[in-house]
Amino acid sequence: MRDIDRALADAASSGRDAARPVPAAQIRRVGARMRRIRAATAATLSAAAVAGVIGLVTTTTSTDALPDYADTTAPSESPTVPSESPTAPTSQTTTSPAAGPILAGRMLSAQIIEGLNAGSDFQSAWVGDDGASDALCVPTVGGAPVETQHVRFAMVGSATTALDQWGETFASPAEAAARLAEVRAFFGDCAEQMGDQVDLFWAFTLDGVGDAGFIAVMQQPFSPDEQTYVVVRAAHTGRVVTWIVSTGLGQDFNSRPAVAAVDPAVDLVCEPAGGACAGSPVLTQTYPDADDEVVAGLLRVDDVNTALDGRWRANAGLEPDINAPNVICSAATLVDAGGTDSAARGFFDEDDLAEPQITEVVETRATFESADVATEYVAAEISAWDSCPGGAVEPVRIGTSAPAWRIQFGDHQQYYGFLQSGTHVALVEWRALDVDDSVFGALLDVAAERLSELG
Repeated sequence: MRDIDRALADAASSGRDAARPVPAAQIRRVGARMRRIRAATAATLSAAAVAGVIGLVTTTTSTDALPDYADTTAPSESPTVPSESPTAPTSQTTTSPAAGPILAGRMLSAQIIEGLNAGSDFQSAWVGDDGASDALCVPTVGGAPVETQHVRFAMVGSATTALDQWGETFASPAEAAARLAEVRAFFGDCAEQMGDQVDLFWAFTLDGVGDAGFIAVMQQPFSPDEQTYVVVRAAHTGRVVTWIVSTGLGQDFNSRPAVAAVDPAVDLVCEPAGGACAGSPVLTQTYPDADDEVVAGLLRVDDVNTALDGRWRANAGLEPDINAPNVICSAATLVDAGGTDSAARGFFDEDDLAEPQITEVVETRATFESADVATEYVAAEISAWDSCPGGAVEPVRIGTSAPAWRIQFGDHQQYYGFLQSGTHVALVEWRALDVDDSVFGALLDVAAERLSELG
């Protein structure tokens, strides 16, 4: 979701826009690149939600060191409405004298959102908006909050980019912690129930901002060619729980989600809520641990760690892509060529904090009816790739005898290699930010040894 996250994040830390294709060479990726792990991630969200309640920590922090926005209005005042806004942010508040209001006047504003990226190339104007969120999964009020707030903003000039913030105040920090766990589990359950309408492909535990938090990234269809990306950033601090849902169109989501938007949301309320303010955020991916999994004929996590630099982990529940290889250079997909009994494994570099979805390895294997058919398919691929139009496709013949190619996509490279052992054919893909043909050759050598184990 390049527009909203570029507008909300620090451009320097958001990294490179690695989703750019190469129009001149007419090389593009075909079909959705969303071989994600919705079911596994949804289950992890629910499990992590329970763990989040157990790990409750309440810390009172002085406002002395907070940014200026932390003391913009007194709690009894109404939320500030930007003077340039044609429509005030929607707001609904219920209060109880038992704990008193905290959120009133302490929600995000258009000025705060704009200030997150002040001076960057992605600075945009925002205004209050009274529309409904485009997200298909939106929690309803739960528990027994003594105060609720909702504000919504839209990016000027964009019909699809918006930001909603919800806030709830509870009588105690324990109730707020339980509510955060409930909200976290909701998004996992909702994505699972919505099926193909919502693809929850990224989830993180957020530490160092408030007492606890999480971030989730979802994709939902907008049109046949475009997707709406939904980023949920949530935290609880003391007696307050707040979550921010940003929506916008995009072709691919490659950078880690920015944390910047949740910092002011927490800092505005942490002191009166009696909780921790925003410090140094730490995002931890909550993929289930699949490192010990062994799939016959495919790379293992120790193989990838031996061949490549970094600290690689395996993606759990990765389903084979029926469009593989989904590049226009290809003669046919594995499935269309007659491949059956397919399997896949994926790996990501855990140390690559800026672009963990760009630096990845995916291997897909299929079995053909005979060794001759498998040989014919690989030969057809070699011919198609070697004659692919444009100058961005280059053959790789270093470190292995297997046919392989490198494609330049913007500022990252995509490596492809084909392996055959009897009736089995494997496609190995490596997306990298640095050119290293010999390293990919070494990875292919290891993959060839694994494939040969099938006979």
